[in-house]
Amino acid sequence: MKDLQSLYVIAFDSGVLKVGRSADPVTRLRRHRSDARKHGYLVIAEWFSPPYPKAAQHERALLHLCHAEGTLREGREWFSGLDYDYVQRWAQVLSRQPERAARRETGRDGNAAVAVVAAEVVSCIPRC
Repeated sequence: MKDLQSLYVIAFDSGVLKVGRSADPVTRLRRHRSDARKHGYLVIAEWFSPPYPKAAQHERALLHLCHAEGTLREGREWFSGLDYDYVQRWAQVLSRQPERAARRETGRDGNAAVAVVAAEVVSCIPRC
């Protein structure tokens, strides 16, 4: 089903993290590994959630958290200054809370609600 996507976090040996979502995690990871090798980098860790329907909304919350905690390196999904395990736990909590987080995403653009979801996630994860 096209509406089901996986949330993901990928760490590169350069210290950069890539967060996002994908309907085809195997192909996405293969592509990131290939692109990284072309630039002399390696994927050193990756995490993908099981596919679920609210991945797009949760990706926004995850991006909000990464923007608040790290440094944007490229595009809108590549960050430095973030601990992989910490970000992976954010993503895992989001992916396991689809109903709760979805209820919080009310409003025209969802930005205020994304901030609330992000704050809830951070409050339940101890800092490394």
